[in-house]
Amino acid sequence: MMKSSKNIFSIQYEKRFFRIRGTILYWYKNSDSNTAQNKMDLLEVDDVYPVSKNEKKFELVVKDVTYKLVAETNWERDEWVDRIREIIRGV
Repeated sequence: MMKSSKNIFSIQYEKRFFRIRGTILYWYKNSDSNTAQNKMDLLEVDDVYPVSKNEKKFELVVKDVTYKLVAETNWERDEWVDRIREIIRGV
């Protein structure tokens, strides 16, 4: 998956490896990394949704911050969105 990063001129996406453990979403620089670059408690997520039906993008909204992510495929995007929604709803 890719995570957005902003610069002065545009939004760029950087490839990252994501993993959910319990209710925590971790992201790593690559699949071989043992140390997470950052993490997010998914119980703090207010909303998660696909940007559009035909795009691989989806967004996580946490308080006043929107995280923009891009999956490899639409199917993968839907899997991430569904899993995060399950965690948010306590399913």
